Amino acid sequence: MPKLVISMNPVTSTEIFEVTAANELKKLSQVNQPLDMIKYLANYMTNVEESTEVTFIGPDDYINPWITEANQFKFVNAHKIKKEK
Repeated sequence: MPKLVISMNPVTSTEIFEVTAANELKKLSQVNQPLDMIKYLANYMTNVEESTEVTFIGPDDYINPWITEANQFKFVNAHKIKKEK
């Protein structure tokens, strides 16, 4: 199953990474607007057509709406990184 990591915050560009087989992050894209990230993800899912895990990193109040948007795509399991207490 492909795995993506999306790093978002309101003051910098959004970065999209793929987790490689060696468990390393490979940068796929950097976009200025969150909507561009959704467009990138839509295109990615069209090409992959299999279940994909998408982990969002960033402030909860900023990333939560984008997690909801990402989960609208077929085959996407989007969530935020779990914080340790």
